[in-house]
Amino acid sequence: MEHPSALDMLADAGSKVSNGDWVRLPAYLVEEALSSAPRQIVLHDQRGNKTMHLANGNYFYDTGSDATFTLDLWHPNLMKYSKKSIKLFKSANRELRHGNEFAILQAAYT
Repeated sequence: MEHPSALDMLADAGSKVSNGDWVRLPAYLVEEALSSAPRQIVLHDQRGNKTMHLANGNYFYDTGSDATFTLDLWHPNLMKYSKKSIKLFKSANRELRHGNEFAILQAAYT
């Protein structure tokens, strides 16, 4: 957890904090959050047009390119996002949509 105020809020709500920034959420907190979450979400583009209706089993996966760090799948390290990692994840996302898992491994080592 990178934000001290969020860490304090989670600890105050009953989460266990260890190693300074690791948080373990109790089951009741997760269940409460899920029960209060909306059953559907409609995403819009920058112009306000509805682009995705996430409900009834519809889901969406993204490359996570807005995250600060990512887990390097080939080495046990966290890495900061860079132009190279974003390019790799975009390529992986495209290849997965076409069922080509081997292209991901090839891209990772070139």
